[in-house]
Amino acid sequence: MFKFGAVFCLLVLLVAIGSGYGIHLRLGSESLNAWGAYLSGCGALALALAAIVAGFLAISDYRTRVLAEKSKWFLQLYEKLFEGGQFKDVRRKLDYGDTDEIKMLIQHDEQSLEFTEAQQAKFDAFTDYLNFFEFIARLKEIGQLTSDDINATFNYYLFLLTKPRNPEIRRYLKKEGFENLDKLLLEYES
Repeated sequence: MFKFGAVFCLLVLLVAIGSGYGIHLRLGSESLNAWGAYLSGCGALALALAAIVAGFLAISDYRTRVLAEKSKWFLQLYEKLFEGGQFKDVRRKLDYGDTDEIKMLIQHDEQSLEFTEAQQAKFDAFTDYLNFFEFIARLKEIGQLTSDDINATFNYYLFLLTKPRNPEIRRYLKKEGFENLDKLLLEYES
């Protein structure tokens, strides 16, 4: 590829020199100066147009790469929630309305009661689940995800955390400082 470019540039240079010498011989040096100014202007215009086209191509390539990267880590978020086992139990409880145990753990926490080791593990899993959605809400807050992105994948599970569905969870979110998630869930309550 480099050899082709070098040969092409050499040919263009030779044609330009030959053309200039031919114009000089036929028309004289005044015409050569006029043609030189004209060709110089054409060259500057061609370079400017090439720079503009290159700029548009670079912007298009950048957007394509950003979209591909965004899709890649959005897939990772999807896999983490749905394919990994980390959130499966919490997701199942919320999905089937089996939230009595979660609500009891929230009450224990509000009353500063002791947790058994099993309760600690379940409450930690629930808090991890909330932290996952807090992260999603933060990504929306800083403009990395749009509402459409979030709705397309997480709409149902965010709805399950809303006040009409689980008011105790909403109180817990406010109390424990899940402000981004709390703000995001307002969209699902209206």
